[in-house]
Amino acid sequence: MRTRLFFLVLSMIFTAGCVGKLFQPIPPKFKQWHKEGVSVEGVKTALIECGYDNPYNGFQTTKKVAADDIIRADLCMERKGFHYLLGNGKPICDDKYFSTLPVCTGGAILDGRNSAQ
Repeated sequence: MRTRLFFLVLSMIFTAGCVGKLFQPIPPKFKQWHKEGVSVEGVKTALIECGYDNPYNGFQTTKKVAADDIIRADLCMERKGFHYLLGNGKPICDDKYFSTLPVCTGGAILDGRNSAQ
């Protein structure tokens, strides 16, 4: 009986220590990107320049956004030399889920807003 109680209490302690980390909110978009020597304001500016609606959520939650638009914005950030901190360190188009999208296969304009420049 004591052994059971001991393991029950022990498992509750370990579970309580892990639960807090499982339910952490995703950090704001500007904290998901990093470039050496660039301030937080510089990251926010780059996100807006790359097509994100705002540097906190990325895109408005009420707005439907195509996966290509998100990838396009992320590719723009990568081209500017930023690194995505929540990923695996590989470019976004190397991800097996995104590699077949038109924006990654050359079937879409990478940055439509800057293509006329």
